[in-house]
Amino acid sequence: MTKLPVGFAIGLQRYPSCYVALFYIIFSLENTASGASFATKVRGIGEINHFASNHRYLSDEEVAILNRAAEFGIRQLSPENEKNNLRGVLGFEKESASGTRVLLKLHVLYQEERGPLRDGYFSVYVNKYHTGGVRFTLKSPQKKEERMSRDVAEKSSCDQLSSEANCSECGFHGICVQGTARISPWLKFALKTQRELQIDVPVDHVQVLGAHNSYNNRASGYGDLDDCHWPLRTDDVCISLANQEFSFTDQLNMGVRNLEIDLWDCFGKIRMSHGNKEMKVGCLPWDKEFTDGMKEISDWARKSKNTNEIIEIYLDDKTTGNADWTINHAIRQYFGNKVLTPADLKLKFSDKWPTIREMRQIKKTVIFINQNNNHSGLYLHEHFWTKWLTVKSFYPQLRNCAAVGGNNKETVRIFGDSTIYGPFWNGIKQQGTIMDFKKYLLCGVGLPSADQINSELMKTAVFTWAEGEPKHPIDESSCAVLSSEGRWHLAQCNEDHYFACVSKLNENIWDISSGVGKYFNSLCREGMEFSVPRNGYQHQELVKIAKGRKAWLNLTPFIHLLKE
Repeated sequence: MTKLPVGFAIGLQRYPSCYVALFYIIFSLENTASGASFATKVRGIGEINHFASNHRYLSDEEVAILNRAAEFGIRQLSPENEKNNLRGVLGFEKESASGTRVLLKLHVLYQEERGPLRDGYFSVYVNKYHTGGVRFTLKSPQKKEERMSRDVAEKSSCDQLSSEANCSECGFHGICVQGTARISPWLKFALKTQRELQIDVPVDHVQVLGAHNSYNNRASGYGDLDDCHWPLRTDDVCISLANQEFSFTDQLNMGVRNLEIDLWDCFGKIRMSHGNKEMKVGCLPWDKEFTDGMKEISDWARKSKNTNEIIEIYLDDKTTGNADWTINHAIRQYFGNKVLTPADLKLKFSDKWPTIREMRQIKKTVIFINQNNNHSGLYLHEHFWTKWLTVKSFYPQLRNCAAVGGNNKETVRIFGDSTIYGPFWNGIKQQGTIMDFKKYLLCGVGLPSADQINSELMKTAVFTWAEGEPKHPIDESSCAVLSSEGRWHLAQCNEDHYFACVSKLNENIWDISSGVGKYFNSLCREGMEFSVPRNGYQHQELVKIAKGRKAWLNLTPFIHLLKE
């Protein structure tokens, strides 16, 4: 069976795969240290060349027929389950059959709604009529016992990132099933604390954790043949086409609140795809539709425990005005009145961004942002970042965080890229990738948007509670202290400590009281008030001025938001 690497070879819509193979083998020779690793690459290259020798190009029509044949086969194998959806063609062979018929031997990836990714093998006869019609007939499906045996084997083993996320169920290639990643209660609470501290901050200045190209995740079938390991190295000789491992659902459960979606109009649908118009590759008929993404995010947002969470959805839009109705309809269908619209912003807030508290009061918890097209202006806002930089280009500014965090007029977005397209593109070398959220949060970056979101990476975003804290559920009698290590702990309120004090005129100016006292007897000097840092930059300013001294933090005004 010929393997068809999606990121390269369906680029065979326009480009011969023999060229891909040639460059890839040269790249491997120059960069691969291990003989075994190189042998693995050569096997893959052999498969690509085998494909190229028989089928150098695939037209859009041929890709569409391939897609229809695969969808037909899936329906025939599981007629009782109408919710099985094609997620990729992993490989195929084409043979001439009797008359005008062609036989396609297919290896496909499919998924039931909210279920694991699975692969299947079958053959389909394709009969094209002179009138333009096409008829499909299934031939020799794989034995049911063999399919069940493979499904059990795939389900029992999770890959590295899914194992670290303690996923309760995994599917094809060990990828975590949507919604089954189990996040530590400490991490959830710590990140919730950091969000709630910003309840009275305008949303365009709230520090938000983002996922770069969050739709482009392996749990949804993208990057189905990726063979890189995380964390990636700049010298890895591998393929990594997916920016993320986990589904929208699990990214949100881990604490992401800004989701990025690339939109393309291809094969008659608005799809979430990593396309490239110049190279004419990327967007495929089995890429998920925009409506699929909206439904999944909406399902998460409608759960009672998530109804107050503010979600930003950033559309990197490659469509035109012809997509207005489809995009607006999907947003209206799945989010309805929960969307803060441009009209809301104008009429209710005089075109100034509201605070999180104000958004919750009017029950508007979803913001859509678009970089290229507002699609009639019904739901989409222009992005509010004053700067957006790659990890690599922002690196020099990490030495002068005051210019970023100390400037209340700036909202900075930082993003990287973990994709590796063999010898053609290495995102880590070209743009860098976020491996530690904290350094960007402490520097005042408003939106660090990372690739390969996972539980270990999300831990690096915590600058408040020390791991394991608070040791018991908090209530109105709880008192929090900044430790000598710069992290938060619960403490007895009758202990004597310094007080964290902020300027009444400038929220970025912090000080420590000159004396120590008990929690409820603040000793802040004139012009300062007992407070708690709202974001990473303020926290870092307090830590610097504290110089290892323990200090009370005024968490009391936020206790009711954090009680479980």
